[in-house]
Amino acid sequence: MLEFTLVTALFINGAMLLIEKIGLIEWVQMRVKSNFIYKMVVCNFCLSHHLTLLIMIPFFLVDFNYLYFIIPLMVAGLIHIVR
Repeated sequence: MLEFTLVTALFINGAMLLIEKIGLIEWVQMRVKSNFIYKMVVCNFCLSHHLTLLIMIPFFLVDFNYLYFIIPLMVAGLIHIVR
């Protein structure tokens, strides 16, 4: 499970870099009306947690292992330390 967490962290970190590079974060910041979504996009911890959660839902539906829902917290912490 540790290897899966580290690979997921690397994948999410790359996805976040790609999102920043193409300007999607700035686009959402300019066009969003919700204060909650604006704060989520600005916060790297929140963004990495929600991206990882979106990726873990299909894994959970295939395997029905509840430990997949712990991985977003670990990945968000790892990415927060790295950035």
